[in-house]
Amino acid sequence: MLVPFSLLSFVVLLLASYTEARRPTKNHVYSGCTSAMSKLTFECPEGYKKDMCYCASVEYQATLADCIDRAKGSESEKKNALVEFTRSTCKAAKIDVTIDDVHKAFENATTNDLFIDVSKIRKGKTLYQPVKLTTKSIDDSITTLRDITSNKRMSNIYGGVLIAYWGFIIAVATFINLFQTVAPFYYYSINNKLTRTWKKTVTLPALFGFSHSVPVVRCWNIINMSIPTRLESFCITGYLILFFIFHFTSLHVFDGNTQLSSRSLQISLYLADRTGYVCMYELVLTFLFAGRNNIMITATGWQFETFITFHRWVSRAMYIDVAIHSIAYTIYEIEKGKFTGFYHSVMMAWGLLGTLVGGIVIFFSHRYFREKMHESFLILHWIFVSLFIVGTYYHLANHHQNQWTYACIALWAFDRAARFFRIFLAGVNSKADVKIYNNDVLKLKVDYSNVWSSKPGFYAYLSFLRFDSFWESHPFTFYRSPVPGEENKLVFCIRKRDGMTGRLGATIEAQPNQSKMIPVLIDGPYGSVYPLHKFQTAVLIAGGIGVVSTFSYVERMKRSGSIKDQHVVFIWVIRNLSDIEWFRDEVDYLLADDSVDVRIFVTGHGQESESCSSSDEKYDDKTETSSLQSLRSKINYSKPDLDVIISDLIKDADRTIGFLTCGPGGMNDTTRASVTKNLGTGKAAVEYFEESFAS
Repeated sequence: MLVPFSLLSFVVLLLASYTEARRPTKNHVYSGCTSAMSKLTFECPEGYKKDMCYCASVEYQATLADCIDRAKGSESEKKNALVEFTRSTCKAAKIDVTIDDVHKAFENATTNDLFIDVSKIRKGKTLYQPVKLTTKSIDDSITTLRDITSNKRMSNIYGGVLIAYWGFIIAVATFINLFQTVAPFYYYSINNKLTRTWKKTVTLPALFGFSHSVPVVRCWNIINMSIPTRLESFCITGYLILFFIFHFTSLHVFDGNTQLSSRSLQISLYLADRTGYVCMYELVLTFLFAGRNNIMITATGWQFETFITFHRWVSRAMYIDVAIHSIAYTIYEIEKGKFTGFYHSVMMAWGLLGTLVGGIVIFFSHRYFREKMHESFLILHWIFVSLFIVGTYYHLANHHQNQWTYACIALWAFDRAARFFRIFLAGVNSKADVKIYNNDVLKLKVDYSNVWSSKPGFYAYLSFLRFDSFWESHPFTFYRSPVPGEENKLVFCIRKRDGMTGRLGATIEAQPNQSKMIPVLIDGPYGSVYPLHKFQTAVLIAGGIGVVSTFSYVERMKRSGSIKDQHVVFIWVIRNLSDIEWFRDEVDYLLADDSVDVRIFVTGHGQESESCSSSDEKYDDKTETSSLQSLRSKINYSKPDLDVIISDLIKDADRTIGFLTCGPGGMNDTTRASVTKNLGTGKAAVEYFEESFAS
């Protein structure tokens, strides 16, 4: 259902592009001839007003017919030129002139040699005879209009090609995801040299081999960004190449232009028009990629973060277009000597507003601001985006191009409506039992409507209905509670940080038993499920709070029974053993049988004896003591050598092995690099999956 609907959005945009490119234009032969004749003043027959003279003047008709006859153009275009003169221009003036009348005027002037050469006419003189224009003036006038129209048409075509480019990428990803869903065992077992090379060089590695999750920070934080994966980078690079090419092709500049006297005027106008049209297509793409309720996420199986990466790069390209558009038009108006009037126009004012706030949006979208002032960034981001859309709307009001603005507003409205619908389905009366552990981790057990069921890797945006944060919503991964009797509860584990989580943590700490019931709104679920249950060997690697995501997969495997036919390795890296306290129910669930190979690595500097002193007091019967001993046997007090672990697991795997990692950026990048490096060292087909965040 979502597959065709996802692709339909691109089809609709392409149809809109086609419609714009095919929008009817004035006949170039007719418009070119009337433009070439615009400085000629013919005698106005008695009884006709000035604006009706030309339709009643046989001299004008003969001159026009001669111009059309000698113009470069198809016979149909020439015929339509006469049709436009008689049926449009003259009909609007309420003067009955037929094509035969025009032909008779032309034949009479030709037969009786009534034409006078344009070079013999004094400027401003009233003409009583038809005029023979120069062939060059006719050609230049028509070429000028063709170039202006062609530039606008090609701008729409190029915008459509950019839409088609992303549509093609989404289509390929959608059908690959469909193949994975329909025939997962076959797809993930493909292990020939070609697929291994493709994974090793294109789909798995980071762009430059290592850094992806860890941001690259250079030049005093001026450069602070996450490098896309190699596959994402190829997609972005292809887009930017097209973006660059389309701005410098099909721009015809010549010295005889009858409306734009200099080459700089032509370049500035054509570039302003080109960037103005193309940026509207890009604007729709930015909204299409930015929404939480992006149906392409489900269709492609990609993460939201992938689409946000594309959103950022398309937005940057779009703003380059906006800036060039503004600068080029300013240069154009200055050179024409009309800048003062243009500067005070309504169109200019709204365009300037859009350019300024667009620049503010791009500047404050820098990673530094997103990290340091996340909530303020989100609020300001939408305020300035709204101002940008308003500015765009009024800037285009007289140009009949606001269909793209309407499309952006519709996408935004759909996303907001879908969010409210999700909140309604989850239950507007949902409540969370919040507890805090070690002054560090908040654990929420949430009662919700149970209209939808929890799936591995899913996340939701939580809004805590408190006076100091009810307007905020943050994404957190959740899983189904493994505790008997609580199977219908959603569990969230949240690391306490600054901002909303810090304020919430302080409130919970102030409670006598360090727990409190808080009403919440759940905007979810979101996310895609990785098919780890389809692999013979499944390796789940988590760091810290990232265990929330990896546990959700193991819980599903155990509940569904698929784990009986799998070798499941569960690796959790934590700084202190006390971290187990907030995840003890889940660890016990994993250790309840031998179906999961649990490996816990404690990297902090501390003695083993200090870690479980409180735990020993809690587990005093035989079963619980056995559980505690089982837990101790799974703990390693060292930093894991992930490269060695991954290498050994790949070599030992038989048919298929899938890796999922969720943790700090450095761990994710190390795991990705190790999996990529060890591809082909064993006989099993290898896949790698990564969760961008857990909380």
